[in-house]
Amino acid sequence: VSIWCQLSDYARERISGTLVDLMDLDVSWYERISQEAEMRSGKMFYNEKESSDRLGLLMYAMKGGIPCCIRYIHDDEACEVWGIIKELHGNTIRVSQISENEELLIDKKQILEIEVATQLR
Repeated sequence: VSIWCQLSDYARERISGTLVDLMDLDVSWYERISQEAEMRSGKMFYNEKESSDRLGLLMYAMKGGIPCCIRYIHDDEACEVWGIIKELHGNTIRVSQISENEELLIDKKQILEIEVATQLR
């Protein structure tokens, strides 16, 4: 249902209107998840709405596995890390660092800026 919620109207129509017929799939299953998705529609992007504008790219970068540069404060110093966000848990972000092949935990409150890579380095 969570995945169904994230699909565009076009994608849902292609699956329920075309693939179901071509592959002789049970249409009732798709109708059920579509109904449940409608009931969840207000909660669909809860985590994204929960983030402030400054942190709005967190979920985008994590879901897409997109490398990003995170600038944050650590021990009263500005720091920067290039990595892939592996997990968001409460106020903590787990980042797999690209250059050092290790993971780093960052408090969301310490983040100054996030820049999503537009091309791979």
